[in-house]
Amino acid sequence: MDIKLNNYSAQVGPLTWICRNCRYSFQDSNNGSDQDSDTKDLTVRLLSDDAELNIDAGCFDWTKGDSESSHGMFTVTSKDGEIFYQNIRANDFALPDGDYHIDLKRDTDYPLTFLDLDSDFAKYLADVYPDETFTDQSKGIDITVKDGKPDKDVFFDFGPIDNFSNKITINCFDADTYELVEGAELTVIEAPDAYAKKIADVVTNADDIITIDSLYRAGDNAYKVIVNKVPEGYIAPDEVTISSYNITNATNEITIPLIPEEKAEEVTVKVHNISNNKEVDGIGVKIYDMDNNLFAEVKSGEPFVLTDGGYTAEIDSDSAAEKNFHALSLIRNVETFDPKYTWWTQNHGTSMFKVSGGIPDHSIDLYIADADTTAEELENYVKELYPEANMD
Repeated sequence: MDIKLNNYSAQVGPLTWICRNCRYSFQDSNNGSDQDSDTKDLTVRLLSDDAELNIDAGCFDWTKGDSESSHGMFTVTSKDGEIFYQNIRANDFALPDGDYHIDLKRDTDYPLTFLDLDSDFAKYLADVYPDETFTDQSKGIDITVKDGKPDKDVFFDFGPIDNFSNKITINCFDADTYELVEGAELTVIEAPDAYAKKIADVVTNADDIITIDSLYRAGDNAYKVIVNKVPEGYIAPDEVTISSYNITNATNEITIPLIPEEKAEEVTVKVHNISNNKEVDGIGVKIYDMDNNLFAEVKSGEPFVLTDGGYTAEIDSDSAAEKNFHALSLIRNVETFDPKYTWWTQNHGTSMFKVSGGIPDHSIDLYIADADTTAEELENYVKELYPEANMD
């Protein structure tokens, strides 16, 4: 027997699917013979196209403080044990009024597992999120749906596996001699874009790098080091941020080069408005080193200093948006050095460059356009201002 379904959810026997153009096929135990066979119940539950998907289920990765669609497969049963959905990854689905139990079978490549309430990580969460209440969800979540609304969120809390944590090392060195520098005063902040918890105030020394362990924050901008004071005769970035993808007992290195004042050279980033071919000063620009660590935050048209090395300049999309611009990229074909460009719109414009002897290897140019510029207008601007450009 074949059952074909288009844009419906269906239950066949004990199994349930939400499907689009799906098919379920089965044969009885007699392999299609004419012999009598046992009667088998077949239940098909259909969901109309316009039905409300009133249950939003997912996972919450507390190492990043962010929700994820799923780190496993959901199974939903009624209080009587009737299966409504089984082993589905869909993070939103429909349930009628009633009482339900939702299980999650962990199925992920990420080093995450159900939050262990007795772990050091759980104690850390209680400190940084004092208003949150955590429960043991390893055996599922019970919910009641009334008037089409669930009585609680269906999010499974996840933390690091095996009680893992990370550590950071801080390497504060002379950018000319690469020797460690004594006396720089630093503050380490965890999750600067979220709860901004101070981890430590430290002072560098000339004998050892600084190590801070038992850290549990991952994701973008997991930690920020603020440079409060540097020894006389040095110039340093105001702050450095670092990202950590997962908690895996990893060590993440933060490098802070201190530039001797006599070695410092002034560098300027130019931001061009392609809509009128004029330079725009005051646009926020982030400078990253080759390890993708934030080295400095500067403004277009304002000089700053860099030590020798490789860097990426990136327009701060929020800064551009505040001034009613959006960023572009004009990328030179570096394989052939052909004086042609490909271009596209994106949330940020970037430019990679190297500094040698305090001098960039090329002009640091970034591009913006008026926020209301259409794609057709952008194409015309490019053709007019840069006849050598192409649209490949």
